[in-house]
Amino acid sequence: MKVQEILILCVCIVTALAAPWLPRGLDSLDELKKKRQVEQPAPEANVYTHMLDTSDHWDPNNYTLFTRLLVQNAFQSTPYVANGYIGQRFSSVGHGFHQQYNESDPTGPYQPVNGWPLDDPRVTFGTVSGFWDSQPKTHRTNFADIAARGGESVISGLPTWAVLHVITPEGETYGPDTDNSTISDFYQSMSLQFGVVSTVLTWKPTKGDVSYRLNYTWFANHFRPNVGYGQLDITPSSDVSVKIIDLLDGRGALRTRPIETGMEMGLDNTIYSAVSPEGLPDVKAYVYSTVDFSDNKLPTGRASAKDSGFVSLNESSVSQEFSVDLKAGQMFSVYKHVGAASTDAFGENTQSVARTSSLAARNAGPAQLLAEHLYSWENVWNDGLITVTGDEELQIAIQATVFHLLSSLRSGKEEIGMVDSSISVGGLTSDSYAGCMCFLRH
Repeated sequence: MKVQEILILCVCIVTALAAPWLPRGLDSLDELKKKRQVEQPAPEANVYTHMLDTSDHWDPNNYTLFTRLLVQNAFQSTPYVANGYIGQRFSSVGHGFHQQYNESDPTGPYQPVNGWPLDDPRVTFGTVSGFWDSQPKTHRTNFADIAARGGESVISGLPTWAVLHVITPEGETYGPDTDNSTISDFYQSMSLQFGVVSTVLTWKPTKGDVSYRLNYTWFANHFRPNVGYGQLDITPSSDVSVKIIDLLDGRGALRTRPIETGMEMGLDNTIYSAVSPEGLPDVKAYVYSTVDFSDNKLPTGRASAKDSGFVSLNESSVSQEFSVDLKAGQMFSVYKHVGAASTDAFGENTQSVARTSSLAARNAGPAQLLAEHLYSWENVWNDGLITVTGDEELQIAIQATVFHLLSSLRSGKEEIGMVDSSISVGGLTSDSYAGCMCFLRH
């Protein structure tokens, strides 16, 4: 079988996993799932669009996909970032955890699921390489005789880290399920060369007279495999006092048990969450988040946002909230530095590695993080690009396929446990196919 045929077959497998309206049955992990995952509430009023975007959507000079059409509650529209060791998918609005639901019957028994073999709710997912659980069985199987003997290993998630909320004085926030009618000038891009996702928009909340120009930027640092980076730029139309919430959302930590969460005291503005994959208590993963602000400004009133109403009450969720005074027409920036590691690669040093990675990224600063990230990706592409003349869609498909594979791989020169896992069907940002690998032979 040719390489091209293998790639096409893998894409077909991913596409076939949609299974949009499959009723869920009970299995041995259902009670755990109910405890671990808070259902996404249905919107009171929202304007969704399922129109096909036939406008320009590809920048051939920079290998970048873009859209001016916001499509919510559709997994096909959710972007992701990944560097081969960590990865995170997030809502199409530009940040946040999201669980897809049936818009016709949001609380009914027939909800979108991720298909064979888990039939779990379809959610935005992220993990660290090699993070797998040990459970008695999956919801379905192709090998009943093997399943009867018990024992399955399924990809497990980390708390969702691509989350930064701005809360208005009237108590509204921009995030998953924000009413589309309050959003204008929407533009989202995803680089299929450097793995940077940017979302720019104007948000006019339903209450109050202030509008906000928001710009979310996310990438998983390719040079620093343990580091994820996020930036939120806010420009208000009038002077206003808002709150900023930095969140590690435990709803993304699928098939795990909580270990601990914490908010460190001091000026580092650091929070963390740790989980173990189901059935493997000796395996641990830590996620740290350290935030900083533009112009060395120090917001006031740092506290947990647990009771704010904008933070999931999941056991693995942890948050920190800040009060900020914004000036009309002046941009204010929030910088989020994520460090993640698991014991598969770092053993007893896992917590230290995750924490140090987060703090070191903060000390490096945004310009340095972006520069080294781009440089590292450029070294990858120096080995070759595939270019197509006269067929834009084929060029997009080829570039996307190669990028998706490379964003799930490291160079092979790093620690054991960081680079010795094969590529699952959805890479590091989906639990499709239970994270199984495809082994294809002629």
